[in-house]
Amino acid sequence: MSEFIFRGEAERPAWSGSFWPMPTSAERPAHRSLYDDDGPLDKYDQHCVALGLPSPRSREFERWRYWSDTRTEQATGYKAFFWGHCNGWAAAAVLEAEPTRPQALKGLLFTVGDQKGLLTVCHNGDPVDLIRKLGPNDAHLFHSMVLQSIGKDARGLVFDTKLDAVDPKTCQPVREVWNYPAYRYECTYAEVAADTYDVVMRLWLADDSVAPDFVGTQNWPAPGQPKTYTYRIAGDKVNPRSGAWTGVSQNDHPDLMW
Repeated sequence: MSEFIFRGEAERPAWSGSFWPMPTSAERPAHRSLYDDDGPLDKYDQHCVALGLPSPRSREFERWRYWSDTRTEQATGYKAFFWGHCNGWAAAAVLEAEPTRPQALKGLLFTVGDQKGLLTVCHNGDPVDLIRKLGPNDAHLFHSMVLQSIGKDARGLVFDTKLDAVDPKTCQPVREVWNYPAYRYECTYAEVAADTYDVVMRLWLADDSVAPDFVGTQNWPAPGQPKTYTYRIAGDKVNPRSGAWTGVSQNDHPDLMW
């Protein structure tokens, strides 16, 4: 029986980095933003000018995009709040080699955090091969995709781990997105009936609650530990025909995968 049915690992582990939140005035200077003075995008604009090119004004655009003020309202027609780039960081963390040391270019010093920030911006609008919502009876899709992407293809897979809560007043979903890249798994099977198995999936994900210059992989939700999901599948172990979350995973499982 193939090893990937039980365990697998991406070619390289996803690295941890900041998701570059929009810090409030109360949080400064504890948090850094992409649009800080002498921050990643400021240095990028300076670098373009040093090359003899016009400034792309990327820092100005990013600040406009983040800041929930009248400019955003006028541009979109509604009050918008954009808090971070977890999708860009997650994509960069599985697709790019981790920057591990500062780099000097044209008299500018790009720290590890600067480089990770620029990679995050570069991957923020990446197209995806697959994006799939994971409902209460979609555990089999989660299972088969983990085995295929991480186990067989040895590449990372990104999960929005936050299920949308329902506002008790409006009864509408409160949309939150918390993307984390998965790069390793181990799973066990307990047969409960013919072609029916209870599965325990231990999934290693990289965390983004680190300082921008952090090097390495800190795991989410606990350092050094995997996230555990449980579910029941029916059919083939590699491509089951059905599946449902069990135990605490019924209310704590990924909202979507991509």
